[in-house]
Amino acid sequence: MENILFAVYNFLEIRKLKKQTKLVRKTAELFRTHPDREIMKIYWGSRSVIERAAAVFEAVRRSLNINLYDEQIMAALGLFGGSAVEMKTGEGKTLAVALAAALLKDTVHIATVNDYLAERDFKNMKPIFDFLNISCGVNLKDEDKKELYKKQIVYSSSVNLIFDYLRNELNPLFEFPLKNAVLDEIDYILLDNANTKFSVSAGKYHEINTEYFETAEKLLDYLRGQEIKKKDFALKKEPENADYVYSTYLNTLYITERGFEKLERLFNTENFIETHFELYKALLAVLQAHSLYQKGRDYIIEDNKIVLINRQSGRKMPDTKLDAYFHTALEVKEKVPVTLKHLFTYSLSYQVFFKKYQKMTGTSGTLYDARLELEGIYNLPVVVIPEHFPVKRIEYDDLFFENKNKKYMFLLDYLKNVKPPKQPALIITNNDGESEKVWWILNKNGISCTLLNSFTAGYEEKIIKEAGHAGTIMVSTNMVSRGTDIIVDKEAEKHGGLLLISLARFPDKRIDNQVKGRTARQGVPGKSLFLISFDDEIFEFLNSKQYKRFLKLKKVNLENYQYRNKALSKLIDEVQENISLLTYKIRENIVQYDVILENQKQAMKKWKNEIKSKDIYTAAEIINTDELLLDKIKKQEERFGRELSKKLFNSILEMVFEEHFLQYLYDMEDIKLYLPYWRLSEKGTVSEFIKICGKQFEEFKKNVIYLSLQYFISAQPSKIVFKYA
Repeated sequence: MENILFAVYNFLEIRKLKKQTKLVRKTAELFRTHPDREIMKIYWGSRSVIERAAAVFEAVRRSLNINLYDEQIMAALGLFGGSAVEMKTGEGKTLAVALAAALLKDTVHIATVNDYLAERDFKNMKPIFDFLNISCGVNLKDEDKKELYKKQIVYSSSVNLIFDYLRNELNPLFEFPLKNAVLDEIDYILLDNANTKFSVSAGKYHEINTEYFETAEKLLDYLRGQEIKKKDFALKKEPENADYVYSTYLNTLYITERGFEKLERLFNTENFIETHFELYKALLAVLQAHSLYQKGRDYIIEDNKIVLINRQSGRKMPDTKLDAYFHTALEVKEKVPVTLKHLFTYSLSYQVFFKKYQKMTGTSGTLYDARLELEGIYNLPVVVIPEHFPVKRIEYDDLFFENKNKKYMFLLDYLKNVKPPKQPALIITNNDGESEKVWWILNKNGISCTLLNSFTAGYEEKIIKEAGHAGTIMVSTNMVSRGTDIIVDKEAEKHGGLLLISLARFPDKRIDNQVKGRTARQGVPGKSLFLISFDDEIFEFLNSKQYKRFLKLKKVNLENYQYRNKALSKLIDEVQENISLLTYKIRENIVQYDVILENQKQAMKKWKNEIKSKDIYTAAEIINTDELLLDKIKKQEERFGRELSKKLFNSILEMVFEEHFLQYLYDMEDIKLYLPYWRLSEKGTVSEFIKICGKQFEEFKKNVIYLSLQYFISAQPSKIVFKYA
């Protein structure tokens, strides 16, 4: 039913955008004879969106010698209107985004996936903005940030954008404009990176005691863990003999009652958490590091350091770390040097950051499957733009195999005996480990191929450039699924274009679609084929009913020696839908926590400014100051005079607030991280977090005022330095 409603909504939106596009084209025709100065004058002077769009259309034609497609104009108008726009890969999103940014005629930050794309798009689109006298810039490392953010349009990677904001919040140098944001690959930025926190160091730290982690490692032999598969959730009870249970489906772990009883006997205590809280935190982290984090899938070791991998994109995240305890647990697990100092940081997530903009929208080639989440969390309706280029991709039925080894043998035979020798092929694997295994099997059996994964990412540009040449075979992880354009040469095109073979269906259907989007781009022919084995990760996510169906369908396949089974493909579609709903709920929960904390940050700063605007006695009333302290305050005020006393108190308040603010945020992040292990309901956990935040804030206010007053009454005239005045 929801699909039908969306189809009707999308039909009406497209009809409206088509009408507007016709008006833009007609108006642009009238402008063709106008001189350049007149076009610029119309852009800056007209209040009509149609006239502005027509002026930009003409600017594109004159500056780049490109006539925009109707679909690009429709996409730009959709973005301008506040919708998230789906445009298939190779349909010209870059031009649509530039047109939308110009239409806004205000400060716009265009966020891309990485620096390379930001710089490339800036260089390609700059002639348009220069023609219209629109100031624009690109956010690279050596840029003067103060001057950069004065420009009307700024191209930047999403990472650079959020770090610039955080640094400026911690040490304000200029007013960071939060007006309009257009996100290229919006689902990747807001959804796939929902669990990523971006932090800047405040220069303060506390030590992490590695002895807790070493003790926790020794406890691994003492505690018995068990995984709960999705198909067993219906049982609604813990395994009887497990000390801790974990779920790769939910990406969570907790210690059972049996486990706590064993720990309490071992440490001779009645409440293990209360008496050994630091060890408990380290133990949870160590258990997760061994049960939920897999080397080659979730992280690699590079230069004797843990480097995380984004499972959605398959790419390394060298500047990203997990929570200090979890990251230390991985370091201890892999016996690499441990980072002993945990810096106090000022942190923010993409979800909260981009919600700060007055207007935020974006585009991607895979938004249809993310439409409920984008509208539910970000109030962004999705519009799917029709394709301009006819898709010439042949999509074969999924093929199923008993196990991975038989799948690899089929792949080997297919490449040797079925694929035309001059047809290029792209083999997509599930992770770094599998990509290396497949690459080794193919080369060992006489099939020459290149490898692109986290370890060879430094040669990515060269490998991609050659991937579309006739006869080339490339093995890769899903790191090629976004922003990668494989150009097929004429010889390869004659032999069927790029052959895409994926060795798995991914848990997220959007990744499947992004992977398929690497072939048959811009009207060029291509083929896609998914090879699936019954021991693939996707089948770990079956619920109990789906698992029973799976066993029957698997039996039919094996008994009849058949590869194809459309019922199994439909079953995987169902599993992907279930996973999408689950991850939507998880991300929604994360956003709730982050928004609560961000609102509290702002409330604390507002409170500080309110206290600074009032007299010292008003601040003293908040903590019910006794007569003795009030008398000391009065004597100090008489000593310095009212004006100087107020200036001194505000300076002290600012100093104390700054010193305790980051510690408070660290404590609240800690509570947020471990609250789910209390095993409350989803609503109960959020409600509890709100209560804890409220109580902690009240304690924080009293402590800050009390310490500020103590410093004030102890101040000596010869030692006063008004750092924060």
